[in-house]
Amino acid sequence: MGLIFDIKLNDTLPALSIIVGDGSNGFTSDPTGATVVFNMRKVKDDIAKITNGSGSIGSISTNTDGTYKATISYAWQGVDTDTLEEYWGEFKVTIGSDIISIPNEKKEWVLVRVVDDLS
Repeated sequence: MGLIFDIKLNDTLPALSIIVGDGSNGFTSDPTGATVVFNMRKVKDDIAKITNGSGSIGSISTNTDGTYKATISYAWQGVDTDTLEEYWGEFKVTIGSDIISIPNEKKEWVLVRVVDDLS
């Protein structure tokens, strides 16, 4: 299984961030100015919770193999975390005419768990 991200009910922090290409095997093109969106669907019934939510890209550097390392993020909105639920999440990064899904392994997504708080 890939990344698991827990966030409390109705919280908007911390943002969901993933480092792509940490050390090697990063972006093959410079991701400066790339467009990032985040999509999230319920695990149990595949109903969309977030569709093309605006993400961001930052902290871009070059790896020793010539690929690029970058951090991609999604800042939560209040309605994103208003239901106790498990979701599959995925970033889509567009660099020029190229699109890559993150995570990009077959049948792997970010598991986002909105968990209860004490209040």
